[in-house]
Amino acid sequence: MNKFFMVLLRDINRHKRFAFFYVLFVIILTFSIGYYVKATRQVVIKNAQVVKLAHKTGMKHVEAVGNFSWDTVYNSALGDVDGHKVYYLFSPRSDTVIELDAEKAIDTKALNKRVIEDYKATKIDDVALGMFEDKPVFEVGFETKNGDENFILVDYYTGAVVHEVKDI
Repeated sequence: MNKFFMVLLRDINRHKRFAFFYVLFVIILTFSIGYYVKATRQVVIKNAQVVKLAHKTGMKHVEAVGNFSWDTVYNSALGDVDGHKVYYLFSPRSDTVIELDAEKAIDTKALNKRVIEDYKATKIDDVALGMFEDKPVFEVGFETKNGDENFILVDYYTGAVVHEVKDI
């Protein structure tokens, strides 16, 4: 009978350890999900505001929403207005809306290819539309083979590099 109680106690202790780690895992998972939701909530709200503003300006279908934050924060929307592709840039600081003809923009796929070739980029992180010194630009974030993060600002119309930040 004594052996039976020893086995029973050993099994109970084993389950206590499992229960402890299970509860710890659930707590960590809950806090991680909560942190993720809190961290992404502002982006989701901003994107919804941009879509709403885009619809107010006449854009029927919003294809993409982006964020740019160099010297000020801009949100952009690409969409269709009366059969014509346009970008809208929204500046929350000045409540202005800037309309850009998407057909006059440089090709972003060609831009990505050029960045990979010219800067030896291994990964393009993001291409975002924004303003720099009152001119429309694409911000291209990319990584090089040594893991450094780099950013270049490229003129919206010509594709000329207007500003660089290397090896962050």
